[in-house]
Amino acid sequence: MDPTLSCGEYILHLKCLAPAIIHAMEEKIYKIFVSEKQGFYNAAGESAKKDFSDFGIDSVEAVSFVQAYYIKAALSGGQIETICKEILADPVTQEYIVHSPQAKVHRQKIKDFHIIEIAYNPGVMDPWEESLKKAVADLGIKNDIKAKTSKIYK
Repeated sequence: MDPTLSCGEYILHLKCLAPAIIHAMEEKIYKIFVSEKQGFYNAAGESAKKDFSDFGIDSVEAVSFVQAYYIKAALSGGQIETICKEILADPVTQEYIVHSPQAKVHRQKIKDFHIIEIAYNPGVMDPWEESLKKAVADLGIKNDIKAKTSKIYK
């Protein structure tokens, strides 16, 4: 404590510093992609492949499925890893990749496939959002989060 400040001035000084400390962790959008590990049955992908076949599209050789989560929050790297490991991915059968705004993403050109991403329209409630918020709070992470999900077929 600064000896030149009275107790009341010191408390006021701390209150003025608190917003700066709280906002030190910037809100970011994390993109998290969860997919089955190699060697595990991809039920959603196989189901989609069968659906294409049922519609008479027999040229589809394989379909991969990825569950995408878009989380907007002020979280540390450790907190986002905890969320991924404890809530979003099954560590035995699934793997995940986290992309954040500062991450460098290496893209490569791949031919002969299509990507379809299915998400809720703006204004339509995403049922995963409330469940995810509750699960994150149950982990003891009190940060306010916003979340959206989508399904990606490749």
